[in-house]
Amino acid sequence: MNIDRRRDRDRGQALMEMSVAVLVLFFTVITIIEFGRAFMITNMLTQAARAGARVAAVLPNSSRSGNGTTRCITTSTGICSTVKGNMRNVMSQSDVDGFGITISQTCNTGTPVVKVAITGSVNYIFYGASFGVNRSVTFEDEGGPQGGVCAACANVTC
Repeated sequence: MNIDRRRDRDRGQALMEMSVAVLVLFFTVITIIEFGRAFMITNMLTQAARAGARVAAVLPNSSRSGNGTTRCITTSTGICSTVKGNMRNVMSQSDVDGFGITISQTCNTGTPVVKVAITGSVNYIFYGASFGVNRSVTFEDEGGPQGGVCAACANVTC
């Protein structure tokens, strides 16, 4: 009878050890999934900003105002639709609508540049929190002012 009690205790101890090990493994896997997803979304948002900056950099003069020294972007629909289209690859439409997209034109040592910035927050799947995302990409503005003279333009938001 003494041997039966010891076996029961050993089984109970093994069950407890196994449950602790399974819980640790479960939470480790969930954490790996969350950080992997966060890295993927951040990378995709950077790619979306890059695609938008490329569209803005080669925007034709028909979508710009001004003369040779101030060719400011006036129509941002093509840029915004490119950025949001890329964002929809990894997010729902309601999540995309919660992000801010800003297009700015400035000068970098006499060279006109266009910058697309994406800001917002992404919710974790399993954890109740969210993480902030702030990504921007800058390209030389090929359709911008020519001749070494450039002026900053007002920011355009989507």
